[in-house]
Amino acid sequence: MSNTHGKLRSLMSEVFQTNGLLITIFACAAIVLSGFTLVEAPERWWIVLLLVAGVFIGIFVLINAAIVIKVLASLAVLVFTTAFSFQLGATIDPNGSGAFIWLFCTLIVYFGSLSVSYVVVSGQSRWSVLILTEFAYFVSVLLIAGAGLSLAWTAGAAAVTAIVFYFVVYRFGARSRTVADAMPQHVRSEALETGVQKAAELAGLSARPVTHLDDEMHLVWSDRAYLLYPVKLEQALGTIGKKRVELSYKGKSINPWLRSLNFTHIPRRKARGADMLLVLVDVDNRNGAEVKTIGVTIPDSKAQVPVGIMPGKLLSSTDEPALKKALQRLDSSFMEFVDDLTPKQKQALEDFGNYEVKEEDAAK
Repeated sequence: MSNTHGKLRSLMSEVFQTNGLLITIFACAAIVLSGFTLVEAPERWWIVLLLVAGVFIGIFVLINAAIVIKVLASLAVLVFTTAFSFQLGATIDPNGSGAFIWLFCTLIVYFGSLSVSYVVVSGQSRWSVLILTEFAYFVSVLLIAGAGLSLAWTAGAAAVTAIVFYFVVYRFGARSRTVADAMPQHVRSEALETGVQKAAELAGLSARPVTHLDDEMHLVWSDRAYLLYPVKLEQALGTIGKKRVELSYKGKSINPWLRSLNFTHIPRRKARGADMLLVLVDVDNRNGAEVKTIGVTIPDSKAQVPVGIMPGKLLSSTDEPALKKALQRLDSSFMEFVDDLTPKQKQALEDFGNYEVKEEDAAK
């Protein structure tokens, strides 16, 4: 079974374990009503189809409860802002077309921002930022037009500004939530660079240096691909939170930082969409000598992206057996989290050379 199927099975299992009683009651009621309908009124067979569809829709909502709530909230805000923009616009500009333009621009801001979110690479919730943008646009137009400026021109100019605002916050907002000095620090080491190349040769793997801005990483692959990101830890990673436990470093959640690495550093497009696992290389073994896997939460989803952590001292060693063992542990420990490469993807990785990741290459 592929990695994608495994994730789906795991997600379904979690949903049924958490909401098993509710799903059972709902399904039993649907079965009883379906049977009663088919016996008493066979001509109403369409009711059975509606009940079956209702069961599947109910399960879908349970799986995606967080995103469904945010979508409904954004639509509620859209209805509120469109209704009041027209009413208030008619009051501010009773004899002009300002109310219609404000109403139209409110829809443009909503659907324009939503379109931007599916084009721009980011690691945070599109719906949360969309709700913020809707409110900001409505309030800004109301205040500026209420001060006496043209409602039509204000609504149009503010709509463009709102979409730009959405782009900036959605694209870079996750990074602003992390203080660079409070996160694990990227390191460059000549010994580590040499060690990765040598270890790959000994383990029968291929390796390429990959850079993004000033961060140098190492792409290692054979049947599966891994992106090694060397970091220096001052202390072991911990956890914070009670209801929602998150991985932490120096008392702060590192999920936004890890999401940023996943969405901006992995060159998926250049590698023809190859599945790659981000692996933090703990150069000082502060997180222990064992290989570990952590799950990074994804906004608007219950899914998690796996990220590996491996001790890095062995990769700086000059001992050949130790170097070989280091990368052999890499594949044996993380292979279940990565899909196998296709022949075209392998060829794309072979053609990489010393490649610099650009923003457009780190596509979803």
